[in-house]
Amino acid sequence: MPSPTTVLVAGAAGYIGSALVRLLLARGRRTRVLNNLCSGGEHLLEVFDHPAFAFIHGDIRAGVAACAGVSPWRIRQLYYVAPKEALEKLNRLRWMFAGLLRGLERK
Repeated sequence: MPSPTTVLVAGAAGYIGSALVRLLLARGRRTRVLNNLCSGGEHLLEVFDHPAFAFIHGDIRAGVAACAGVSPWRIRQLYYVAPKEALEKLNRLRWMFAGLLRGLERK
């Protein structure tokens, strides 16, 4: 049996992101959440004990250092559901994802 797909969800502590996380877990995905919890995080409380869930406290705008604890070569899908302001700053750091994508292409 193949191992479940590992997904990284950036900015998943809000209402929409947490709904996505619950859906991914229900579909059997190993789900990793990267979030700085600046807007709370209570929406994720119900999934914290799920065996396929892992939370990584960090800010994606901080670059690769924010992804400590994430094995990029094991991530097969990436969802970005953080606020627009963070996305604008992230666009200036696109290089961060270039290495991640190259790692995914090799696997």
